[in-house]
Amino acid sequence: MPSGYTRNNPALPALTPNLWQIVLKGRIEGQSTFNTFYYHDGGGVVGPTTETTAMAAWQSMMATFWAPMISTDWLAVSVTMESLTQLTRVPVTVAGLAGMNGSVVGGHADTMLAITLLRQSGYRGQCGRGRLALPGCPLTFVTQSSLSAAGLLAIVPNSTALANTFADGPTTYTPHIYSKGSHFAPTRGSAPVLTTGWDSVIGTCRRRKLGRGI
Repeated sequence: MPSGYTRNNPALPALTPNLWQIVLKGRIEGQSTFNTFYYHDGGGVVGPTTETTAMAAWQSMMATFWAPMISTDWLAVSVTMESLTQLTRVPVTVAGLAGMNGSVVGGHADTMLAITLLRQSGYRGQCGRGRLALPGCPLTFVTQSSLSAAGLLAIVPNSTALANTFADGPTTYTPHIYSKGSHFAPTRGSAPVLTTGWDSVIGTCRRRKLGRGI
């Protein structure tokens, strides 16, 4: 790469009301895992119970797709919803997510391993913020360093849920990719998820602290 080269990828469109962050917390082998999702409500009306009712609708949509991609050794702990455009609102956390627990029997691979799902917008170079590493990678989904036939049968159809909208009353939530911008242009932005996919090669998730995250 030439000296002084700078990659100038277009920034995501500036944030508009209302963008929401949903964080799914889980646990496996005593370690916490975190998966983050972003949704835009198209400027819907925000009330005192918006986070609670929207999270219930999200879980109802996502659980059907999520559980068949995850080992039974992984348990859902809680889900937290937070507004990224109304910063005075307090994040809301709901625990007891039995419907989100993994449903694939047969054990799990090392917790450093993770199946990588992809969320793609119409913008390039957003520092990988569309990637999602699945926790609790089932042993039956792995052949050497790649997805097995059984893994593909589960991942290919269920990964499409990353592009699914969900509704809470009159409000429809559309999946987005979110970026805080670059070091040189730290401007927050988001864009709708247009396509989803997966990586056939098993990825890794780095442990940051013992007992926290994978």
